[in-house]
Amino acid sequence: MAGMNTSLMSGWKRLAAALVALLLVACASAPQVSLPLRFAWFEGRQVGYVSTDASDADVARAMGINHAPRLAATVPADHAPPGQRHALERVYVFTDSAQINVFPSVPVPVGPASTDRAYSPLWRMVEVAWLPGATRRVLTSEESVLDAVERGQLSLRITRVVVNCAVVSDDKGGVLPGARLKR
Repeated sequence: MAGMNTSLMSGWKRLAAALVALLLVACASAPQVSLPLRFAWFEGRQVGYVSTDASDADVARAMGINHAPRLAATVPADHAPPGQRHALERVYVFTDSAQINVFPSVPVPVGPASTDRAYSPLWRMVEVAWLPGATRRVLTSEESVLDAVERGQLSLRITRVVVNCAVVSDDKGGVLPGARLKR
């Protein structure tokens, strides 16, 4: 920029500074939303997720989220066994609410750099119930849930309920870009 006079240069700098300030004000005043952060287990780690929609009216009401009946159309006609991957992931929900849910996959890492090809934010609800006489304990992975089923300690009931639950954080400090966690 040789030959450009100093007052013109400083004018451009002032204009650039004013534009940056305007952008910062616009971004700071952008609408924001807060959603309840829920937690689930994944391979022994806790992850945070937000729920927005459920195909079942009672589930939607209980969770305080949108009732989205069309999500039920994503349930396949065939019934793949637990542990087999599908576009709908399973979420293991304990019927007695004695522990948080168990997810079989999460984005790794959380956000656009995820390399986990199994993750889907659409979850088909699998109800988990402890059988009489079983020693209850916290199960922290799909493998531990399926092992307890194999040992005759748990029963599973695959439902037609689909819930949209996006994983937004993990216990290693990963957070979806743009999300802010308040504790």
